[in-house]
Amino acid sequence: MDYTLESHLEGDILVVRILGRLRTMAQGEQMVRRVLSMVQATGAGKLLFDVRGLTERLDLGDMFFHVRQTPRLERYVRRAVLESRDQLDYAKFFEITSANVGQQVTTFFDEDEAMSWLREQRGPQATMPWQRQQRLG
Repeated sequence: MDYTLESHLEGDILVVRILGRLRTMAQGEQMVRRVLSMVQATGAGKLLFDVRGLTERLDLGDMFFHVRQTPRLERYVRRAVLESRDQLDYAKFFEITSANVGQQVTTFFDEDEAMSWLREQRGPQATMPWQRQQRLG
């Protein structure tokens, strides 16, 4: 396996970190199934998925189809992705592609901000990170 997943609960938030290389759609599907199992096993209603540890990732074409073909989280799970600033374009594409299949994901570049957003008691936010100027500072 080219990647590893680490997870822990912080209150009602499941924090999952991926490290290594995620190069194929088969690996992507396997990873999603593992994360889904973690969410179900913990009963978490909030997920922070930290992808900053990826050293290699699906190209945009594969990611486009990956988002459409892999199993999905229940809509009630509030989810945030923690991404590296140098992956801004990838994050934009991922959020838009996910939204197009009914999966609301909000990307952050700061872990404290992501955790604070997840702890809020309101529903998913549709504002993309590049539309939130203070987050890009």
